[in-house]
Amino acid sequence: MGVRVPRSCTKRCALKEEKAKRLKIEQQHEETKERLQNLEDVVSLLLNSLGSKANQSEINDLTTGGNTTIEKSRDEDRWNKDDEPESDELEDLYSDKH
Repeated sequence: MGVRVPRSCTKRCALKEEKAKRLKIEQQHEETKERLQNLEDVVSLLLNSLGSKANQSEINDLTTGGNTTIEKSRDEDRWNKDDEPESDELEDLYSDKH
């Protein structure tokens, strides 16, 4: 005959195993959330850097021979208006995934 294990020990072992499984799942969930946050940070950084490049080119366009002009040309106003919907579309795309 085999060794007989009391039921209470079996239940305790099962509860410990279940608790360990839950803890592991929670840790994996936290790691996934952390990775997702890191990805969101990277996306934000990339979007900001794209915006920075566009802004720098606008600054360069407004600067002539070291002197900064305050008035924008009609073309620059039109370009700025064209950029706004694209930015909104990116934000909508990003928010739809969450």
